[in-house]
Amino acid sequence: MGRNAKDFSRYDVKNIALEYASSEDEVSASYFCETYNITEGVFYSIIKRAVVESIVNEETAHVIAKKASRNSAARGGEGGRIRSVYKHERLMRERKKFEFTIKEKIWYATQYAKSPSYVDVKTFIVQHSMTRELFDRTVRSAIVDGHVSDIVARELFGKALQHNKEERVRPFFDGLFAERQTNMKAKKEHERQIRVKSRERSKERKEKQLMEDDEEMARQKHQEFIQLGIQDFGIPDEMEEQLDSLNMKNLEVEDVEPLCYETFDEDEDVSENVLGEQLSFLE
Repeated sequence: MGRNAKDFSRYDVKNIALEYASSEDEVSASYFCETYNITEGVFYSIIKRAVVESIVNEETAHVIAKKASRNSAARGGEGGRIRSVYKHERLMRERKKFEFTIKEKIWYATQYAKSPSYVDVKTFIVQHSMTRELFDRTVRSAIVDGHVSDIVARELFGKALQHNKEERVRPFFDGLFAERQTNMKAKKEHERQIRVKSRERSKERKEKQLMEDDEEMARQKHQEFIQLGIQDFGIPDEMEEQLDSLNMKNLEVEDVEPLCYETFDEDEDVSENVLGEQLSFLE
């Protein structure tokens, strides 16, 4: 399986981007794909990383943009050139907003804080393939946002004093430490509120569970009461009541006497004396 852009170190990305920027227009992406055994998509992703992640400086980023614009115009005319220009502008906007992950910020800030005294910012950014702007943004966030410990923050202050005048460094770091203290207090308060809410939710869950347990216990006691009533007092259950009801109905049907039909002789006078009146069924 081939490599992707993230498999290349910042140092390797920087070298490829610088080589691309300094090459003639005839040297296209296919040359770099063959040289580094990568696909065309991976190559363009490497160039994008070089620009967005401030691996190359801004001047080199503009050189890359101009070369890409000329190559796009050669293939796609004016429309291709315009699309290339717009893409470069978008990448430059992303570049200004780019930040390392918190884990990366901690690593770079700690590495610089514990580096030998002779390692200044210029040396460090060359070693780690980043611009001064990205370095400043990273170290500031590590201090102000509380990503590094107080010890590392003081070591960074000491490193700045080693390579800069104190009258410039001290006021700047005083401002950083004041902002750090404010943010740390806000962070602690936020964490406290989270703990309070977590305890409240835990309490609500326990109360709900206790209520459900009480309801279940009451239901079980009710069932036990019914069972005891059936056993101790002979209370019939529902099925027994139904059977008794059916048996009673059968008895009632059996006790009814069949209807009797009286027969008459043909010569008999079929007439009745009802309330003293002589009635006849024949007119």
